[in-house]
Amino acid sequence: MSFAEAWAAYASGDFERAARLFEKSVDEDWPSAMVGMARSFSSLGDHETAQDLAARLNDFESTPVTVAVMGEVVGALGQRKAAEEILEVAAQQAPNDALIRVVLGEQRIRRGKWDVGASDFIAGLSANGRRDLAVIHTQHVLADLIEALIQGKIREDDANKFINRIDYNISAKTNRMAQVFGAARRSIANRTPMQLGFETAVTQQEQAVSGPPPRPGPPESRPPKQPPRSQASQKQPSAAPPRRPPMPSGNSELLKLMQRDRETNEKLQQDVVPVGLPDWPSRLQTLDTLPSTPPSLLNITHEEIRGDHVHFSGGNIASEIAIRRGLDLVLSRASALSSFPPEITPGGLARLELLCWDGLLDSIEDLPDEYQPPDSDVPARLLGLGAFVGSIVANRQDAAWRFEKNPKDSQVLLPDGNFNPFDLVTRWMAAQDVDEVDLVEPVRKLNPDVVERSWLDPTEGLTDRALVLRLAELWNAYRWDQKGTLAEMADTIEVVAELPAAVIFAIDHGFAPPIARGPKNAAMVGKRVMIAYLRASGDFVLMASRKHIARLLKVVYPTLTPEVSTGVVKLVCATYRPAGKLVETGGESDRPHMVKFNNGAIGVRFVIRSSMGEERLQLVWTPGRFQPWHLGAQ
Repeated sequence: MSFAEAWAAYASGDFERAARLFEKSVDEDWPSAMVGMARSFSSLGDHETAQDLAARLNDFESTPVTVAVMGEVVGALGQRKAAEEILEVAAQQAPNDALIRVVLGEQRIRRGKWDVGASDFIAGLSANGRRDLAVIHTQHVLADLIEALIQGKIREDDANKFINRIDYNISAKTNRMAQVFGAARRSIANRTPMQLGFETAVTQQEQAVSGPPPRPGPPESRPPKQPPRSQASQKQPSAAPPRRPPMPSGNSELLKLMQRDRETNEKLQQDVVPVGLPDWPSRLQTLDTLPSTPPSLLNITHEEIRGDHVHFSGGNIASEIAIRRGLDLVLSRASALSSFPPEITPGGLARLELLCWDGLLDSIEDLPDEYQPPDSDVPARLLGLGAFVGSIVANRQDAAWRFEKNPKDSQVLLPDGNFNPFDLVTRWMAAQDVDEVDLVEPVRKLNPDVVERSWLDPTEGLTDRALVLRLAELWNAYRWDQKGTLAEMADTIEVVAELPAAVIFAIDHGFAPPIARGPKNAAMVGKRVMIAYLRASGDFVLMASRKHIARLLKVVYPTLTPEVSTGVVKLVCATYRPAGKLVETGGESDRPHMVKFNNGAIGVRFVIRSSMGEERLQLVWTPGRFQPWHLGAQ
């Protein structure tokens, strides 16, 4: 018998056979066998035996692997917080152990901490140590998640976005990982349980390092490093602490000893009322499970505290609490339902704006009364979005919040004047035209030195159907509100242009936010709307928005010259008004023509006829600006 056979049985969900096979290997490699037995019994639901095995293993020698086994068993007992604390210690001691990090992520997502738990899965599956065992455990966790989905405990969007976020962020993905995530998506789409196991056998590499390194002999040849627990009936007259007899190496004796200990434990627990495991994820909606608020001292290092330019946030503490809880609500919703949650940067704000167009704000409920300051009733969506905008500016070292009695009067204090983010957000929310108020550029001007996230383009080198499928995966993960399956979405995608900096494609309007249709459906061609994927940042822009057209032009055309003006105009016409017609005849004022402005900007004016009627537009390029392009009326 090899450990590979035992782990193969474990991977397929045959935990009884796995436990028997591991038990037969105690003479060959006692620590590794004990690790396998503990995990197998825990998966069978025999937590007492699993806990006893884990305790004996740690008595013999405490290592990150053995500590993690105990943490996994404690988590299976429903003590998720204690398990998380145990596994955090083990992960710190063995940062390259993939299995430990994945099990830690499991404890966190079962406590409703989806964002940090997903990060643990990504880090674990990207690590090298015991990576294949981590993949097996991930498969079991996803199977459990899908079972919860079938029972109606988890939304399909939540499950898909959790899986997508992990899948798209793992480095050096293996074929086995692709099998796991593909099978999970199929099970979700078909509402069927996920099958455990793999098409190929578990390799020798996968079972290696399943526990501490093999010992030269069974444990009786080496005394434990720590005095293990003794049974109450064994009392010794010596002054030394009582010591448990060494573990017998015979298989039958081991089973007898385990059975005897189980019976003893059952007698001791006769009067204890059994507590069932909680539903996963937790349904305790009355609890405030949002992350704790950050301290009011923003972006300050110890060296700067000794200087004379330190700025502290201050003002009304009740308003500060309300604003920060509003921000927590927005970030939590965005992180839970999008695989690319926005960071507090200008680029993250542009991403958050699209999520808001996609329905994010409508899902945010008002804060409970205990969070509302006296004599104030400000919607949580205004507080959250305003706090996000203000936090970008407040991250400057010379900036700080000033919280007023009415939260929406709060400001960010700056050397050259104060900034009220809630005024900006109020105007943005009240605007009838999505392009009437620009959220991003005013914030970028106030804090131009923010470093945006890096992105490695996963569409590079893809063409035809492979490119379409990848665009469907990325767009599904990027959005907040998604309907249908990836296959259904991919069937509606038509790539319009493949450019070095972007991919422009048409997609059925049912798979895009409503504003992508444009006013009077002017941005639609048939039943499709136009979207562009920006290769450098991983962002998507909606061609119905003039602001988003400008973002596309920035990466495609670095400047405006007479030589490129015709191509620029045709690109805008084909994406902004895809069913419209560019006027190329008639008087000089009707045909596309270049213009110059007193501030050094240059532009091109043109006319489009569409369902909006005749639109006289001008495209302006201003050198020196972070966003040099602007599309508007003449």
